[in-house]
Amino acid sequence: MKRVTSLITLWVLSVAVLLPGVAGAQSAKPGNDIQTQLKSIQEQLKIIQDQLANRPPAWSRQLRASERFVVLAEFNNEAVLDKETGLVWEQTPSRDSYDWFVAHTNCSSSTVGNRKGWRLPTHQELSSLVEPSVAPPGPFLPAGHPFSNVQSRFYWSATTSASGSRFAIVESFNDVVYNGRVFADKLDTSISAWCVRGGQGVDPQ
Repeated sequence: MKRVTSLITLWVLSVAVLLPGVAGAQSAKPGNDIQTQLKSIQEQLKIIQDQLANRPPAWSRQLRASERFVVLAEFNNEAVLDKETGLVWEQTPSRDSYDWFVAHTNCSSSTVGNRKGWRLPTHQELSSLVEPSVAPPGPFLPAGHPFSNVQSRFYWSATTSASGSRFAIVESFNDVVYNGRVFADKLDTSISAWCVRGGQGVDPQ
């Protein structure tokens, strides 16, 4: 918030400096000088808007869905940026189900929005999408979210279970019984995958 205030203050000060020049130009050289200085103001405003749009993610922020999620036109509207975490998610998760190993492979080899670099998310990353206040049966996502086809009962995470190497953590997004919770399932179970791009790509517990 301090950074936003500083940027806005900078723009206001720049306008204050330029406006006298605009007024002087009106009396001395109307036309080109005014247009040049107005163009300079517009360019500065565009810079500030770009900086605000590209602020780094902050897990301490809580944004409304309309502010938090951005459907990326650069990805043919097939991906969504989460401004809270900086992660980019598939806009439409696959309906298909796979075992854990195939889910890893499918995400790693996936091309979404004409971009590679996708992976299976950690369970903490999947959990960051869950909105605890949503009542069953879900989906347990923030109201007004831009995702579609979130219908699968569970989604694989890349996080293996501390209870054994034959298990990995799965997340429930649309189920009355499990209600947005995580639990471990066997690696050979057929479960859906929701691929993500960016982040650390580690396997924390």
